[in-house]
Parts: sequence; structure tokens; C-alpha cells
Amino acid sequence: MLVRDPTISLALPCRIAVFQSAGQTGLGMIAPTTLLAGFETAPDMQETAVDVERTLQQILIDTA
Repeated sequence: MLVRDPTISLALPCRIAVFQSAGQTGLGMIAPTTLLAGFETAPDMQETAVDVERTLQQILIDTA
């Protein structure tokens, strides 16, 4: 992705936040597809963002 469009690096790295709220630990992220929406990209780059998003969502589920 970065070779084809270096401006995508502005949205990297994909972060997972760990925070405390009401005495509980929470996890969250901004979806890669949401971040990518701010860029003009080819459709296959959007597909990659969807794949990354699924992986990050699974990490959140596995960690919870």
C-alpha cells in the first residue's frame, strides 16, 4: 500500500487503545476503513483495509 500511495502513512499505525472507564478496562480503535475514507484510494486498497479491520476486531475480541 505504501509503495502505491505514501500518503496512507498518515493514517498509520493502526492503533488499539486501552483505557479505563467506570472502573473497567476498555479496548477500542478507529476502524481502518474509516481512516482510509479520508483518502482517494483504489478499490483493492479498500479491500486491504477491510482485511486489516477484521484482524484488529478479532484481536479485540480475543483480548476482551
